[in-house]
Amino acid sequence: MSGFVIGLKQITLWSIVLVLIGCMSYPTFPSASANIPALIHGELAFGKEIEAAAASDLLEVSDEMRVFIATENILDSDISYTRFRTLMAALVNRGYFANRYRADGTYSAAQTFGSAEGNCLGYTNMFIALARAVGLNASYQLVENYPAWNVTQGQLVRNNHINVVIDEIGLARRSAGELIVDFNRVQLEADFAEPTLVSDAFAEALYHLNLAVDQLNAGDFEGSFAELKRAALSDPENKFVWNNLGVFYSRLGKPKIAQQAYEVALSLDNRNKSALAGMVVALTTQGRLERAAEFERRVYWYQRRNPYYHYARANLAFAKQDFDAALLAIEQAIDLPGHDARFFAFRAATAGELGDDRLMRRSQALATKTRNATLSSPKRVTISYYAKAEVNGR
Repeated sequence: MSGFVIGLKQITLWSIVLVLIGCMSYPTFPSASANIPALIHGELAFGKEIEAAAASDLLEVSDEMRVFIATENILDSDISYTRFRTLMAALVNRGYFANRYRADGTYSAAQTFGSAEGNCLGYTNMFIALARAVGLNASYQLVENYPAWNVTQGQLVRNNHINVVIDEIGLARRSAGELIVDFNRVQLEADFAEPTLVSDAFAEALYHLNLAVDQLNAGDFEGSFAELKRAALSDPENKFVWNNLGVFYSRLGKPKIAQQAYEVALSLDNRNKSALAGMVVALTTQGRLERAAEFERRVYWYQRRNPYYHYARANLAFAKQDFDAALLAIEQAIDLPGHDARFFAFRAATAGELGDDRLMRRSQALATKTRNATLSSPKRVTISYYAKAEVNGR
């Protein structure tokens, strides 16, 4: 695959990310929606109509799940937080989070429960279905600007992430708060992440987007398009659907059609960074260099202000053994808000390669200090290797 990749610990939404310069206002595309029927028909890609993939019931509670709830006596307490703790403990005790992560495990709730394995979205589907079945008010939450960038074939690919929010959790009979359950190995840096509650339809679209990646990895372009079409039908206002359709058409060598898909994405969110970057690719491929340069200037502010972008650049330089460039990039990350212990640990390793023992020791100390401060936060309770819960009182 070029320019996008299926996620491991997070939902990966296909996005081509470029090194961009400049800054200016954001575009609007009020008439872009007129292109939607053609974009998802199939004629533009294959010369024929492609049927959408079958819809999925992500949150169906199987008989096996109902037996689990009854057997573990989860409903015995009328305190919602006690039910949550009992549910989580029962899942942990049955080995659901004991290194059973599968990058390609994009499963429904019932499939994840039955196999006791899955990826981030699979575990999130399972937990939301179980939580609702025991009377908890559980919802999906999208975390944009998530601290994870991948280097793929020389390009930087930004990942987003999805987790669970349980609202009005009863910590005692007369108190309530918000509980965040995060199925992920990487510590979430709340200072930089941008969480947003999203609908079940949004999550269903993400599910089909992941399946589209699987199909594309297998070389099945029509199957991938069928999943993309189902994603669009599930939630036509999900900007990531149109981002990914843009990348899909780019892969087919159809930059003008890709541009139309990105314009739909931008009509939904005119600050959609992945779509803005995709427009640069589409326009450049068409030879429209001046127009492409306008979009380069429009997205620069985002990359310049994203510490994890610079962290990924540092990793790329380190892999090429360009340690001076790696040090410069990681210093740019450290200078921005959203400090992460990994930044200091990386700087220590880079300083070691450069023979700067003083900087190495200072960076190691800062990495330990930052990591300890995060782990000692009273708002985060580690439940298991994969699942972490954070209680935010109101």
